[in-house]
Amino acid sequence: MFSQPEDMKQEVTLNLDKDLIRPLKKAQNEFMQVLVSSFRISRGEKGLALEVAFDEDSLAVWLREGKNHLRQQMDPALADKYQMELDRFVHDPGAKELVFYDPRFPFRFGNGGTLPVLHYGDNDYYCFFYRDIWPIGWNISNGGAESLSELLDPLAIIEREFREELIIVEPDEKCRYIFDWSEGKRPDHPDFSIARRVWDEIFNGHDFQKIEDRTLPLKWLSGHDTVVIKYNDKDTVTITDCFLNINARDFGIEIDRIAKLSVNKNAILCDGELSNGRLVNQVVGLFETGRFSRNFETGHSEFMPDLIFWNGQSRPNADIKEVVREYLDYVIEQGIKTIESRKEWEAFPDKYNLCPASRNILDRYLHLEEEAIIESSKICRPPVRKRSARTEVFLSFASEDLLIAKEVFNYLCNEGYNVFFSDETMHHSNFGTEIDHALKHARSLVLVGSEPGHFYKPWVQYEWQTFHNDILSRRKPMKTPLVTFTKKPNLKSLPRPLTYRHIIDYSRKPWEESLKELNKLLLK
Repeated sequence: MFSQPEDMKQEVTLNLDKDLIRPLKKAQNEFMQVLVSSFRISRGEKGLALEVAFDEDSLAVWLREGKNHLRQQMDPALADKYQMELDRFVHDPGAKELVFYDPRFPFRFGNGGTLPVLHYGDNDYYCFFYRDIWPIGWNISNGGAESLSELLDPLAIIEREFREELIIVEPDEKCRYIFDWSEGKRPDHPDFSIARRVWDEIFNGHDFQKIEDRTLPLKWLSGHDTVVIKYNDKDTVTITDCFLNINARDFGIEIDRIAKLSVNKNAILCDGELSNGRLVNQVVGLFETGRFSRNFETGHSEFMPDLIFWNGQSRPNADIKEVVREYLDYVIEQGIKTIESRKEWEAFPDKYNLCPASRNILDRYLHLEEEAIIESSKICRPPVRKRSARTEVFLSFASEDLLIAKEVFNYLCNEGYNVFFSDETMHHSNFGTEIDHALKHARSLVLVGSEPGHFYKPWVQYEWQTFHNDILSRRKPMKTPLVTFTKKPNLKSLPRPLTYRHIIDYSRKPWEESLKELNKLLLK
């Protein structure tokens, strides 16, 4: 078991280059990861809680080259030892606390990442980016802090990295998708405008900067973990509903989230990461969730994607090894990577395995899904009609409006409609395939809510925005009914797209008449 000083003072006794690793107060806002040799992890009722403390004199990696310099100083035997202890603690529900202290083995704190789960066409896929430098393999969308404010707000790192790294375009529709911020709306990073200009050239003059921006519904899957950050004498920062990702082999502490999104099968996935103003243009792979999860749980060390995207194109019939070699030629020609890095890649044994951070978050996710299935089986829900190939009405609502939605559901069923009904806590092992299938085939959507705030809840917003985007993209007829069934609607408080659709105020007339009005709108 680790031992740790009471004050969590961060001491690093390695012989480090001061030009690459500096005290935090002197680190520049280009790339920032503070080195922590001391932290505490405790187990709560559902998840893990990390406590970490540092100050302005704590050492920090401030250049990307600093990570490789630090790696050369780290003892691989210690990495394996600590990884085993971390894995043992994470998977042992009886272990209540782990305390770490070792100045010879500091972890990098200041990373945030996202595991995207895409409903693409008719299936769900994990989305990974191919990483050709150590640690080599399939990686989630992640990166380090770029300022002290981000270092103290890992969720800001997560959202910035995700928005910048995953670019989704539908060239035929002349639109690109932008993601909702989960907390307010932050401006695009300057690098993103550079990436758009480069992609405009790759897409052969589609005027990438002027094509329509379309908001893509994004559902964040809440983790059960908590991170408590203490910096100087300032107030403690607490991050909740996340996934704690600590891996000794990459000597990193990362705060992760999982994002669920749905895109058209004609969409092209692009990498927006830049290196010194040049587009890295990583290979993006989609892996069917069921097959991939089975391979992962049975210990596979090589993963081949079901769908491949690179250089602004879908490569459905290409060999991933062929595409990766094209990519490697590209980054050397562009001066982004060196011949030496190519040689390191050539010598690496498991080129198509998962990076440590990807492996950790996927492992945590699959355990969470198992728990969700067990909990879901304990919840009593109203009976749901057997789904036909064509859902006529998708009923969307928050858990607070379950009783009202149940009455609407019973009425529509009695009128002969095939209705998809679920509450917002619904989880499946394939993470929402049932919901995406029903949204895709629904002929109408009824949004039930007693107050406007309920329409902004994550699952509810994901459902009506996905349905609305299908109408805008002409995947559904423009006259497809999207009806808001609410009381005393305030147009200023309702999401703007809903104000242009049918709204029924069920408080203005008898309940039965409101339901009949709904029926008439659905029959049109």
